[in-house]
Amino acid sequence: MSGFGPIARNTEEPRLCAVVVCYNESRYIAECLDRLSFCDDAVVVDLGSSDDSVAIASRAGARVVAHPWVPVVELVREFAVGQATCDWVVFMDPDLMFPRSLGASVRGAIRENPDVGFIGIKYQNYAWHRPLSHGRWGGCSASYPAVMHRERVDLSHGVHRGISPREGFSTTQLGVGPDDIIVHYWVDSVREFLAKHRRYLPEEGKSRHMNGRRTSRTESFRRGYSAWFDSLFVSEGYRDGPIGVVLSFAAGWYEWMAETSLLNYQRRL
Repeated sequence: MSGFGPIARNTEEPRLCAVVVCYNESRYIAECLDRLSFCDDAVVVDLGSSDDSVAIASRAGARVVAHPWVPVVELVREFAVGQATCDWVVFMDPDLMFPRSLGASVRGAIRENPDVGFIGIKYQNYAWHRPLSHGRWGGCSASYPAVMHRERVDLSHGVHRGISPREGFSTTQLGVGPDDIIVHYWVDSVREFLAKHRRYLPEEGKSRHMNGRRTSRTESFRRGYSAWFDSLFVSEGYRDGPIGVVLSFAAGWYEWMAETSLLNYQRRL
């Protein structure tokens, strides 16, 4: 089990605070915090969990802060980062497992990049606890902004919108080996997939509109079809077997629904 609290470290070393936003994640919160034990402190922002998440986090030595439930983490991210006890934050979801191979490297990356705003680490989605290597959600080429300096980044409130460095600050990537990736226990069932993405969809319209996108009924259908085709054939989702095929259809469904959310948002303006 993780242990956080006062640790005798070199005072010249950057201090790190793990920040995790949690809602009914008793399956993963213990491992998530254990993977973050290289940090000096840990804060868990709980959105009203009804399972054992709070008790597990407390036993791990994390400080638990309550916050009213919100549908997507982007809406609470600024508050959560504000709870950190130092400027350098390792921001993770409970189902994101920080690579054990990189814990000792984070402070070195900060020292070697004095103007860095955030450090990205590659991640890979897992569905039904199997790695996805193909399709829209497969592979590990994307970079998750796992480590950030809270005074050097802008935190978007839009769903699926990233973290950007402020003017004058840069980004860097950490990890080059096959084990240097964040494992994302993304979904374990169709029910979980639908529940998760139905939380996102009402926020997608506003987020896409604020990012400059506009759409139409025809464009919504076209983008949904394109997402399905690209995931299944171009990105070879079929190579992940039945799961890959199902998720390719899900990719088309989600894109169509997200564009429909944008269309409805446009009509309300």
